[in-house]
Amino acid sequence: MKVVKWTGNSQLYEMVKELNDKIYMVGHKAINNEKSTRDMESLEEHRRIIEALKNNDILAAKNLMILHIVETRRNLIKNFL
Repeated sequence: MKVVKWTGNSQLYEMVKELNDKIYMVGHKAINNEKSTRDMESLEEHRRIIEALKNNDILAAKNLMILHIVETRRNLIKNFL
């Protein structure tokens, strides 16, 4: 958010903030569902992403992030739709 704020573009900042808020709400629903073990799975996915970043393995971090998004989406569809 800081980078967006530095642009001085208040409309862009508000759009990104709104998107971040929605992403947070979706993620919160995905991991706080009593039918799901998503919380521990998500935590492990985040750990692996951070590890890839620490190792400067950008491609692995990108692929792990994509996998994380796909799994979160799959869980939301399975449990909420």
